[in-house]
Amino acid sequence: MPEKPQLSIVNHPEGNYITIEGKEKETRFFIVQKGSVGISNSIPFITNKKNSTLGPGDFFGVIAAMSGFTQIETTMSLSAVELVVVDKSQFEGLIRFNTPIAMKIIQQFSRRVRQLNSILTELTRNAENADEDVEILYKNALYYMKEKKMNRAFYCFKRYVECFPSAENVQKARVAIKALISYNKPGFKVTSANESVRLYPKGNLICSEGEFGEEMFIIQSGMANVFKIVNGMQVVLSVIKAGDIFGEMCLLEAKPRSASVVVLEDCLVTVITKQNFELMVSLKPQIIGRITQMLAERIWFMYKQIANAAIKDPVARFFDVLCIQMERDKVVVAPFTQHIFNFNVDQFMKMANIEDVDKRKIVTLISEDNKFKIVSDKLLVTDVMEIIRLNDFYKKQSGRNKNHIHGYSQHR
Repeated sequence: MPEKPQLSIVNHPEGNYITIEGKEKETRFFIVQKGSVGISNSIPFITNKKNSTLGPGDFFGVIAAMSGFTQIETTMSLSAVELVVVDKSQFEGLIRFNTPIAMKIIQQFSRRVRQLNSILTELTRNAENADEDVEILYKNALYYMKEKKMNRAFYCFKRYVECFPSAENVQKARVAIKALISYNKPGFKVTSANESVRLYPKGNLICSEGEFGEEMFIIQSGMANVFKIVNGMQVVLSVIKAGDIFGEMCLLEAKPRSASVVVLEDCLVTVITKQNFELMVSLKPQIIGRITQMLAERIWFMYKQIANAAIKDPVARFFDVLCIQMERDKVVVAPFTQHIFNFNVDQFMKMANIEDVDKRKIVTLISEDNKFKIVSDKLLVTDVMEIIRLNDFYKKQSGRNKNHIHGYSQHR
């Protein structure tokens, strides 16, 4: 029988800094027992939001502790405070013996992801109208039609009609469904008696941004792209592989999916419904721990994406994306360290929302720098310090180096 974790208590007088934005290797997070804590960060569009003061029962530092990345927020005691200290290694025990706290963390993370996704969508979609969420499926279907990916177009038209039967373009979608009826084929094969394991072939959508759903997925084997369609371009958010979990937001909140997932290599996935999820919370705390870690990583990455979107100069934005990806890959920063990314130059330009007019300049910079190479369609750098040098140089050129914090910079 696992033992209940022994949690420690720490006290801070008023005016103490508790966590510092940009700090590395923090494995602990805190739960407020008494007093109040102020929380802030330097990232544009996120500062001055509501809930910047935390009180008893609230927690902070979970994102850095669970993700292993740098702190994204600074916290200070606004009064004398008493805090419970939880180490990452104790989290699974906390789930077993205090499930409500673990679920509160996951639910707050889920809300945070929604909030950050709204900010990011507003920045990248140039604040299109409030009905955008309802029409995402329909607009994505039109995008796939243009790209001649008819099976994906059929899926999005069909889900648009099913999820939003009273929406503006339902009649047009019904006409399109009839025209594309030959693409009405199952997107996966069931490989278990209870239908909880599915095989999705390469190129198929597993789920689409904008649709409602009641399932989350755990990848057993294979690889998939998580992406959004932004201004007529497919922007890759991440590549997921065996052991990764996605789609959990639909189980935590009754809201549409915030991104699409398409198979890169045949994917065998386990499907978790709301009913098995509630059972899993009590029986498999390690899965809940993994979901918390994954949400923490996602929130950290979204903070960095929002900071990146605020950079005006496209070249600075491109090299900033490379720095973010290096930190995600947990690259050891030292002279002459070589690193090969899982993405090519075009995919990085999509992540940085680079317009066609600016792409040639970036391609020229990369091709003329002998420290960059293309290996099997992936970007390789022979010295990671070159990326940091270019990142700092172009940020200074764009006038955004101050108040713009990333884990990797020359002053590390």
